[in-house]
Amino acid sequence: MADIKVEKVGGLTEEPIGGFNHLNIKVALVEWFSSIAAPKPLQDIDTPANEATTFEELAEISGTHTFNAGYGFMNIEALQEKIDIEATPLGEKKGKLFENKANVVVAGSNAKLLGFARWIKNKDVIVLLQEFENGQLRQVGAERFAAAIEVTGKIEGAPEGGNTQSYVISDKQVYQAPIYKGTVTVMPTQV
Repeated sequence: MADIKVEKVGGLTEEPIGGFNHLNIKVALVEWFSSIAAPKPLQDIDTPANEATTFEELAEISGTHTFNAGYGFMNIEALQEKIDIEATPLGEKKGKLFENKANVVVAGSNAKLLGFARWIKNKDVIVLLQEFENGQLRQVGAERFAAAIEVTGKIEGAPEGGNTQSYVISDKQVYQAPIYKGTVTVMPTQV
């Protein structure tokens, strides 16, 4: 295991803000990929040269995911300020993981949204969410432990009430939702 040495972690940021780009949520089924990149490991017994040597390498996916021919990420547009990601530690001491959970709310209950909910409910996925402040993409789901999407539809009783689909996207990994730095391939236009 590589020893990572660093002088400082953290510090002041002028204007740290949260939020996600509600118009740029990418979703793809794991079966659509021919290869899925990952952050560098803490330890690689077979090839120690593959081990991360910086904290950044432990949290960034520098490679590009490759899709099978004719596939790419589909796009979901959500409600503004209705997206978040939380990474919660799981497990016992010396065996901890993170549960990465993203919440996304989409307006409406048309047939396309209802059909998507039915179709996605048992699928293994990888999801990219774009941070508002810096534009970096955070990934939920991986090759070895894909994300799942649970969809809850809700139409409130009052006419001024909400009509939404709430997506809870979750995985369990040894890292918090990493930063994807590779190329994003979008779904080709269907003819």
